[in-house]
Formats: sequence, structure tokens, C-alpha cells
Amino acid sequence: MKIGLIFAKGTNEAFGYKNALPWGRNKEDMKHFADITKGHAVLMGRNTWESLPEAYRPLPDRTNIIMTHSQMLLPNGHFHVSSFEEAMAVAKFSHRDELWLIGGASLLQSLQHHASIAIVTEIDTACTFDVQAPVLDKSWQLKDTCPASFEGIGQFGTTYRFHTYCR
Repeated sequence: MKIGLIFAKGTNEAFGYKNALPWGRNKEDMKHFADITKGHAVLMGRNTWESLPEAYRPLPDRTNIIMTHSQMLLPNGHFHVSSFEEAMAVAKFSHRDELWLIGGASLLQSLQHHASIAIVTEIDTACTFDVQAPVLDKSWQLKDTCPASFEGIGQFGTTYRFHTYCR
């Protein structure tokens, strides 16, 4: 099974602020995220689950797996687990060939050694944050960088890039 990380960060390593994205929603990055994760399983922590707008919870066309030690009531076909091994079993049981780790930062940081690909959107902003982005360890190699659009300009005039790391 392919295991990947996907997340966005600011140039100052901003990752989250008050359980939300510190730069707000960027529709191009959200589309990129959906294009990569649709049809697959996504693993997230409880805070990430709760940060999703209710209209997008669960994330459509994906098996949503929430890692938590708390009992949660989830829609049919979506699961809560207490370990990475359980998440892998759920993804396999759901006939998914890819598992994307989508957040929070501590989940991404602690489970990155399971992944073979990391897709990181770097947004050219240095905004206020209370959660720092995960740091990819030295085993990751930058494979590709491309702007989000021809000029790399987002909906709010902010430049950003998609970085792909592999090992």
C-alpha cells in the first residue's frame, strides 16, 4: 500500500492557528489536495477532523480514518482507530490502495517514517501560528517543485508551490 503525507505550510513553518489554517482556505490548494486524495483513505487526528467544515465532513469520496483514543460517532463507512496498524487494516478492508496522512502536525511528524512520498504546499506567507509544520527528516529528497498555476499565484495573490519529496 502506498502511504503518503500531504500538508501545507507557510514560509515561517506556520501550520495551524486556533485549529484552522492560518492563511485561510486556498481553493487551488484544496483542489490539489482533493485531486490527490480522492478515491483513497485519509488518516487524520481528532482535531483535524473537527477543524473540517461540517459540509465537508467526512471528506467525500474517501475513506476517512480518525486516529483518537476517544470514542467517536462517525458516518457509516468512516472509522476511528487508536493505532497506525489499525488504520492500515481499515484502509485495506476498504479496498484502498493508498493511505494519505493529512494532519495534524504531530500525527504527520510521528508517522512520516511509514510514508514514501510527501506532497507539501509551501505558501509564501509568514502568518501567526500556534502549531508548527512537521519537519521532514533527512531521508526525504526533493523530487519536484512546481507552481500551483503558470505564475504560481493563488486566489488572494499569494504565490505558492507544490513540492514533492520521495525516499
